[in-house]
Amino acid sequence: MSLVSDLKNVDGFFTSTLLVLVLAIIGPGVLTIYLFLPDLFKSLDNIKFILFSVSLSLPIFILNGAFVPSLFPENEHDFQTSGLLTGAISSLISYTCLLVTYWLKIDFEYHLMMLVSIEAVFILFCIVYHYTQVAPLNKNA
Repeated sequence: MSLVSDLKNVDGFFTSTLLVLVLAIIGPGVLTIYLFLPDLFKSLDNIKFILFSVSLSLPIFILNGAFVPSLFPENEHDFQTSGLLTGAISSLISYTCLLVTYWLKIDFEYHLMMLVSIEAVFILFCIVYHYTQVAPLNKNA
């Protein structure tokens, strides 16, 4: 098969999932580096820059990926739906913290505390939701 026929066979859901994953994994790290270390933003080469960006935002994505299936158990084994939901929630958390950090001009340590606090609240919400809504439904089945 040629590249053109392969591109024609790609569906919109896969493309949107891939776009959300890239925006959730690479985007927040890039903006964090740009916001707090603008000199490093200009001086790093591409591979180091992408690796550093991913290392800043991947922990949030992995934590959300572990807890999102508890919110949507019907999509637990569907990678695309789980990836799309995880990426959307990770983006919402990361970009909200970055926006507040930019508006209030706060330091990196406070930005990190805000990010960890919001992530902890989300994880707590997932645990409570799972044990109050999803687990009782599974007991009755």
